[in-house]
Amino acid sequence: MEKSVQIGSVSVPMRATAATALRYRQAFHRDLFAELNSKEVTDDTYVEICQRLAYVMAETAAGNTLAISEEGFFDWLDQYETLDLVNVLPEVVGIYSASKASTSKAKKK
Repeated sequence: MEKSVQIGSVSVPMRATAATALRYRQAFHRDLFAELNSKEVTDDTYVEICQRLAYVMAETAAGNTLAISEEGFFDWLDQYETLDLVNVLPEVVGIYSASKASTSKAKKK
Protein backbone atom coordinates (compact mmCIF):
# COMPACT_ATOMS: atom_id res chain seq x y z
CA MET A 1 0.00 0.00 0.00
CA GLU A 2 1.35 3.42 -0.88
CA LYS A 3 0.00 6.77 0.20
CA SER A 4 1.36 10.26 0.83
CA VAL A 5 1.15 11.72 4.32
CA GLN A 6 1.29 15.44 5.04
CA ILE A 7 3.91 16.08 7.75
CA GLY A 8 3.78 19.79 8.42
CA SER A 9 4.18 21.43 5.01
CA VAL A 10 5.83 18.38 3.41
CA SER A 11 3.99 15.62 1.55
CA VAL A 12 5.84 12.39 2.37
CA PRO A 13 5.16 9.27 0.29
CA MET A 14 4.99 6.12 2.42
CA ARG A 15 4.92 2.54 1.25
CA ALA A 16 4.13 -0.55 3.31
CA THR A 17 4.96 -3.95 1.85
CA ALA A 18 5.42 -7.51 3.04
CA ALA A 19 9.04 -6.56 3.78
CA THR A 20 8.22 -3.61 6.07
CA ALA A 21 8.42 -5.60 9.32
CA LEU A 22 11.63 -7.28 8.16
CA ARG A 23 13.25 -3.94 7.30
CA TYR A 24 12.12 -2.61 10.68
CA ARG A 25 13.82 -5.55 12.41
CA GLN A 26 16.98 -5.17 10.31
CA ALA A 27 17.32 -1.47 11.14
CA PHE A 28 16.21 -1.41 14.78
CA HIS A 29 16.80 -5.00 15.97
CA ARG A 30 13.23 -5.13 17.29
CA ASP A 31 10.14 -7.08 16.33
CA LEU A 32 7.51 -4.68 15.01
CA PHE A 33 4.58 -7.07 15.65
CA ALA A 34 5.67 -7.73 19.22
CA GLU A 35 6.17 -4.03 19.91
CA LEU A 36 2.78 -2.99 18.51
CA ASN A 37 0.96 -5.76 20.39
CA SER A 38 2.78 -5.51 23.71
CA LYS A 39 0.67 -4.83 26.77
CA GLU A 40 3.60 -2.89 28.22
CA VAL A 41 3.60 -0.17 25.53
CA THR A 42 3.29 3.31 26.99
CA ASP A 43 2.20 6.38 25.03
CA ASP A 44 5.83 7.47 24.70
CA THR A 45 7.07 4.13 23.43
CA TYR A 46 4.12 3.87 21.03
CA VAL A 47 5.12 7.24 19.52
CA GLU A 48 8.69 5.98 19.06
CA ILE A 49 7.51 2.74 17.44
CA CYS A 50 5.29 4.66 15.02
CA GLN A 51 8.04 7.16 14.20
CA ARG A 52 10.39 4.28 13.34
CA LEU A 53 7.65 2.67 11.25
CA ALA A 54 7.03 5.97 9.41
CA TYR A 55 10.74 6.22 8.65
CA VAL A 56 10.92 2.68 7.25
CA MET A 57 7.84 3.26 5.07
CA ALA A 58 9.10 6.66 3.84
CA GLU A 59 12.50 5.25 2.90
CA THR A 60 10.83 2.29 1.17
CA ALA A 61 8.68 4.66 -0.91
CA ALA A 62 11.80 6.67 -1.79
CA GLY A 63 13.60 3.51 -2.93
CA ASN A 64 16.24 3.80 -0.21
CA THR A 65 15.70 0.37 1.30
CA LEU A 66 19.40 -0.43 1.52
CA ALA A 67 20.09 2.75 3.50
CA ILE A 68 17.51 2.15 6.27
CA SER A 69 19.38 2.32 9.59
CA GLU A 70 19.18 3.70 13.12
CA GLU A 71 21.54 6.53 12.15
CA GLY A 72 19.41 7.39 9.12
CA PHE A 73 16.34 7.42 11.34
CA PHE A 74 17.68 10.32 13.40
CA ASP A 75 18.61 12.28 10.28
CA TRP A 76 15.10 11.67 8.92
CA LEU A 77 13.47 12.79 12.20
CA ASP A 78 15.48 16.04 12.18
CA GLN A 79 13.57 17.15 9.07
CA TYR A 80 10.27 17.50 10.95
CA GLU A 81 8.75 19.27 13.91
CA THR A 82 7.78 16.86 16.68
CA LEU A 83 4.11 17.80 16.82
CA ASP A 84 3.72 17.62 13.03
CA LEU A 85 5.04 14.07 13.03
CA VAL A 86 3.06 12.95 16.09
CA ASN A 87 -0.18 14.20 14.50
CA VAL A 88 0.17 11.83 11.52
CA LEU A 89 1.06 8.67 13.44
CA PRO A 90 -2.49 7.24 13.35
CA GLU A 91 -2.43 7.62 9.56
CA VAL A 92 0.98 5.91 9.40
CA VAL A 93 -0.30 2.93 11.37
CA GLY A 94 -3.39 2.87 9.15
CA ILE A 95 -1.25 2.55 6.02
CA TYR A 96 0.72 -0.28 7.57
CA SER A 97 -2.43 -2.03 8.80
CA ALA A 98 -4.08 -1.74 5.40
CA SER A 99 -1.08 -3.41 3.78
CA LYS A 100 -1.62 -6.44 6.02
CA ALA A 101 -5.35 -6.72 5.31
CA SER A 102 -6.31 -9.80 3.37
CA THR A 103 -8.40 -9.60 0.25
CA SER A 104 -9.01 -13.36 0.34
CA LYS A 105 -12.47 -14.72 0.96
CA ALA A 106 -13.25 -17.79 3.00
CA LYS A 107 -14.07 -20.84 0.90
CA LYS A 108 -16.37 -22.31 3.54
CA LYS A 109 -19.36 -20.62 5.09
